[in-house]
This record gives sequence, C-alpha cells and structure tokens, in this order.
Amino acid sequence: MSLKYFLILPLILLLTACSSDPVSNPELRHAQELLQNHPDSVGEAARILNSLSPASLSEGDRNLLSLLKIKADDKMYVTHTSDSLILAVVDFERKHQDRGLYPEALYYAGRVYADLGDVPTSSKWYEQSLLSIPDDSSYNPLRLRVSYHLGYSLINQFLYSSADSVLQKGIVLATDLNDSYFLQIIYELLGNSKMNRQEYGEALTYFLKAKSYSKSHPSPDSLTIDIQIAMINARQGNIVRARDYLRNIRQSVDFVAEPLYLQAAAEVCLKSGDFPKAFQYADSLLNFKDFPNRPAAFRILLDPALKDYISPDSANSYVFQYAEELNTHYSRRDFLQSQHQQSLYNYSVHEKKRREAEILSERWEWLLWIATLIILLLIILLLIRERINNRRRILLQNTILDLTDRNSDKILAAQNIDHPDTPTQDISHTEEASCPDPANGQDNHPPCVNDNISEEEKYRIEKIEKLKKRLMPVINGEVKDKRIEIPLESSEILNRFKDNIVKNELTSVDWQYLEQEVMRYSPDFRDNLSLLSDNSINEAEYRVALLIRCHFRPKEISCLLNVKPGTISKQRGDISRKIFQKNVGTKLIDIIIQSL
Repeated sequence: MSLKYFLILPLILLLTACSSDPVSNPELRHAQELLQNHPDSVGEAARILNSLSPASLSEGDRNLLSLLKIKADDKMYVTHTSDSLILAVVDFERKHQDRGLYPEALYYAGRVYADLGDVPTSSKWYEQSLLSIPDDSSYNPLRLRVSYHLGYSLINQFLYSSADSVLQKGIVLATDLNDSYFLQIIYELLGNSKMNRQEYGEALTYFLKAKSYSKSHPSPDSLTIDIQIAMINARQGNIVRARDYLRNIRQSVDFVAEPLYLQAAAEVCLKSGDFPKAFQYADSLLNFKDFPNRPAAFRILLDPALKDYISPDSANSYVFQYAEELNTHYSRRDFLQSQHQQSLYNYSVHEKKRREAEILSERWEWLLWIATLIILLLIILLLIRERINNRRRILLQNTILDLTDRNSDKILAAQNIDHPDTPTQDISHTEEASCPDPANGQDNHPPCVNDNISEEEKYRIEKIEKLKKRLMPVINGEVKDKRIEIPLESSEILNRFKDNIVKNELTSVDWQYLEQEVMRYSPDFRDNLSLLSDNSINEAEYRVALLIRCHFRPKEISCLLNVKPGTISKQRGDISRKIFQKNVGTKLIDIIIQSL
C-alpha cells in the first residue's frame, strides 16, 4: 500500500468523528420538537418517549431519551424522586457539549433537586446552567426559565438581594421575548421579595405590574396577587382599599389561596378594630398545618388587642406553639443558610475535581493531537523521501541512458565517415543484411560496416554495456548496491597519509599506494572512470575520485589535499559534467564513483 493512504486515512477518521448528527432517531426527534415548540402536546411526546426502546438507540440518543423523559415529567408536574438519571445525563452532555444540550441538562438538574427539597443545590445547578448558556438569542427562552427558578430558590433561602438581581435580568429577557406569563410571575416574585423586607411601596408597584399581566393569564396566581395587594394596603393603613380587594375576591378563593386569604383578612380586621373576626380568621388559619406563614397567625392571636377574646390557658398554648413555630422557622432558616454554605463548599470541591479532570482530559487530547500531528509529519517526510529517491533513480537512469546514447552516436558518426552514402537511420535495421557471409560465396560484396569498428572500440562498447547492466539494477532499486568498503584502517595507507599530512609531504608515491589499495577491491576502477569520462579526467580529479571511492568525506578530502571545501565541490561537479555532460549532484556522482 502506498504511503499516501496512510496520510489520507487519519484525515478521513477525523472528518468522520466531526460529522455526527445529535439526534438520529426520527421518533425521538419528533418528541423533542413537540416538547420544545408545542406545550399542549406534552402527553403525545411522553407517549412517544415511553414507546422507544433504549437498547435500539445510539449512546447519544439514549442520553437524549433520558433528558426528554425528565423534561416531560417536569412539564406534567410529576415530582422528581431521584437524581441518578439526571446526573448521568449531565455527565454525558458535559463531555459532548457540541450537541448544545448541556445548559438544558443543568437546568433540569436544578428542577430535580428542587423537587427533592435541596434548594441550595438546585440553585447551584441553575447558576451553572446560566453560565454555560451560549451568548445566542435562540437560547433566551431557556435563559428566562432558569432565571425565574433561580430567583425563586434564592427567595426561599432568604437571599433577597441576589434574587432581585437575577429576577431583574429575567424581566429584560421576558420583555424582549414579549412573554406576558413570565412577566407576571417574575413581577410577583419581586413583589414577594420586597414585601418580605417590608419595602411595601416597591412591593405594591411590582404586584400591580404582575396584576396587569395576569389579565391575559387567568390563574390561581391572580388571586394571590390580589390578596397580597390587600395585605400591603392594610399594612400601609389603607384599610378601606384592603377591604374592597378582599371583598371582591372572596367568592373566588379556593383551597390553595385560602390560607393566604385568611392571613390577609385577619390583619385587615385587626387593623380596622374588628377583633372578633380577626380572632376568627387567625384561629382558622392554624388549621392549615403546612402553611409556611403560620407564625403570622400566632402574632395576630397574641396581639394585646385580642386578649379579651382568648382565655389564659389558650394564650399559654398559643405562646408555646408560637415559640415552637419560631424555633422551627429560624431553625429552617439557619439550616437553609448552613445548607447553602455546605452546598457552596461541595460545589467548589466538585468544580475543583471537575476542572482537574477537564485539565487532564485536555492534556490527553493535546497529546493525542500532537501524536497525530507527529505521525502525519513523519508520513509526509517519508513521502518526500520516497519522492526524492524516485527522482534520484530516474535521474541516474537518464544519465546512464544518455551516456549509452552518446557512445552510440559516436559509433554511428564513425560509420558515417567511412560510408557517407549509407543512411544512418537504416544501419540498425540492415546490419545483418549488409554483412556478407563468406561461406555463401559473398566475398566480392562491399565490406560490412561492423568491419570498420576497431577491436578496441568493440571492447569499449562491451565494457560500457557491462557497466550499464551492473549499474542500472542498483539505480532502479532492484538490488542492493554491494559497494565494497575499503578497510584503510587495516592497511599502511592511512598511517602513511596521516604522517605525510603532518609533514605536508603527500607525494606521488603516496597516491600510488592509495591507487593500489583501491585496485585490490575495484580492479577496473581507473578503466571504468576513463571509459565514462571519455579519458577526460585529469590527475587532480582522479585523486578526488580515489578518495571518494575510499568513502572520505568532503571535509576530509579538503584536509588531505590542503584545499578549500569549495574546491572539492567544484572538482566533483567537473567530474559529473565530464561523465554526464551536466552536474547531476554530489550525492549521485558519489554513488556512481563508489560503484565503479
């Protein structure tokens, strides 16, 4: 297999890894679209999701199926009872954030922990979701939902200032999206936040804005808004207005809104001096065991204005119950704050471990990329080297062929001189026909052209052909070049050269010794070199060729001859031009010389 396929293969694998559809199952894609854009079709989406078999889905689709089931349950107000599934979803989406589902997975992790009662942890998931949402307007609906639920959880932890900051951003998002429902519920949350801090003016402003948006979304929230507006008016001394609000909604109050209505009615009656009704409403409020604002009922019952309506025993009982409620209330508040701090600590530890894991993963990813890059570079270098070797073989082939052609041209030129009337283009085709056979009585036939070639020239042609046959397989790479190394270390030549170089007295006798040593291993070296160069090599060039045949390096040759390295390069180029009529390069000429 060619090396180029090793270069193409990694690229194909990389492209294949980067071209994956986040959702491959059509039914799953349809359910996702229903949950995203058709809130009234949640039941249909849930039916599709329950009909799918996880075993038949890819890993990415299985994870999406889990996320969509959690999403469908949340939209149908099914309480989440376990965090194992959503944590697996979050872990998968964190590793595959290119799917774009990671922020939504974090949001539903917050929803799951809110149902589990772990409000601080849910806040952390909401915050992480907000941080991970891309700066893209298409994510604004998700950003709005996360902001609302984060604000709600912060108010439940008595972190009112933080809640206000988040909810104000939610107002901007809801306004941009023209979402009147979220404007209503966010303004109501802001009103609650201000009311809990007894900032009644701002609270009333927010509740009135919430009421204006609730007209297009009639719901139980509308009743709670009116009740809280009445309560604020009562606390500000606007008793008549507060009574009017409560009177107008009395017939619409349901079981959900009744505890808040009873609290507001008790406060209005207490401030208006209607003590019997204030006692009646406050006492009825105690029947709602799960009402989070039961301490407000005890405050009204233990108000000095109602002392004539409560017996001493009942008053003592209310005091103990009130103390217990306050203890529970503040214990819950302390617990939430402690849990919030613990959650912050756990979150920081989790973030630290996650960051360490991400850094380790990034390092491995970088190492993988670097290793891939190094492999690609090595493959490219091998391809370049192979190309260079191919070019070298082709160049050597061409030079040998040029040499053969030149010798053939010389032969033909010599024949044309002796037989000017003989067409040169027909000599090769009529050579056998033009040569007479004495055995057939053709002695009177004109002499054959081959008779005009001297024995010396024939011998020379034969030697060139033999040399060509020996060199061409080496040049073509068909056989390994068995160039014989000349072990100068074991001869007297090297020591003789060393001694004479120190004395700067290299003589012709030294060169004769060296030539004799070369001839021991390459008997035809001088003849072959003369044959290739057409006897044009001078003595200086011949000495350089001898040293090249002995595998001396250019710097060593320049030291031996006491000349500059550039002079050696020039002489090698001259040898190349005399053999091939051009400079084929120092490496190629060295191969030729060392192969003679």
